[in-house]
Amino acid sequence: MKTIHAPSIELRESRISPTAIAALAIYAKCGIPLAQEFLGFINSDKIDASTRNIATPQGLPTVDFFPMLEARYRSTDGAIKRLIEERGIETVLEFASGISPVGLALVRDYPIMFIETDISDEFLYKPELCRKVMQIGNIQSRGAQQFYKLNAVTMIGFTEVEKELQPGKPIILTNSGLVTYLSIEDQEKFASNIKRIMYSRPGSLWITADISLHCKDYFDTMSGISPAFEQQWNDMKAGLRAQLNIDLDETTYANEQQARAFYEQRGFKVTKMDKAELGFDLISESFLTLDLDKKRQLLDITEKTCTAWILELREGTGVIGSKPSLDGSNILRP
Repeated sequence: MKTIHAPSIELRESRISPTAIAALAIYAKCGIPLAQEFLGFINSDKIDASTRNIATPQGLPTVDFFPMLEARYRSTDGAIKRLIEERGIETVLEFASGISPVGLALVRDYPIMFIETDISDEFLYKPELCRKVMQIGNIQSRGAQQFYKLNAVTMIGFTEVEKELQPGKPIILTNSGLVTYLSIEDQEKFASNIKRIMYSRPGSLWITADISLHCKDYFDTMSGISPAFEQQWNDMKAGLRAQLNIDLDETTYANEQQARAFYEQRGFKVTKMDKAELGFDLISESFLTLDLDKKRQLLDITEKTCTAWILELREGTGVIGSKPSLDGSNILRP
């Protein structure tokens, strides 16, 4: 395991954000691999505080949000595993990794290099967290992890990351949740950065469920089914507007058709890997507070919508302008 380029540190729960802990707590409740083990090293009082406070982004979302987050994780994870197996891809590069356990779970099961990146200060503690989980759980990794501080929009920090990527060899790029925090301009920059990385590594794939989860019609439909979901969605919008000056009413797509067009116009071929193609349920257990009919509606639309999208460069797609350095000094435009 290669440590992030930072001073020697110990895991200090007080420095991990409530948002990250809340997401991890949801994963643990939904049975996501290694999520419970990760939680074992987070201060229990802080977990309790996060679960009591449902005001996103500071606390744990209401249980009617759980299926959405579980489906996002399982579909993305399932798509990555399938494409590793089918195409023999040996490297995965994740943006905005946070304290998600997906990297450690994958290197436990596959002989791959999983490169985790993030811009947040809490990420400095990820290598120590993984080491503790491996040690206590006696986990033997088939692959390896690496950790780098990276801004996915400006790409400051990518110079070091790129040294780990073999020129001309395909990789998988992935992210979960990042797009929610990006303006339209930053979404364009991020997509362009992905495009540049893929262009020099033919056969690379971008796997993310963020596209589905950034469509207004999905949240409108879910809000019509669940008042608790609607309140949580409104809380999330208010929180992002107040804390990050992000207006989700302006940065979300109207529907999946508009989202698909956004990426297709930027040179991507877009396909969707649904539940049937993955071959397993995306939601393992329901904690919903709804009556049976509404619960079925919510689960059905979630499993249809919150699934991984696979983006590849369309044949003949090039890059515009000079080759960017991707260290923040020259960002590739769509």
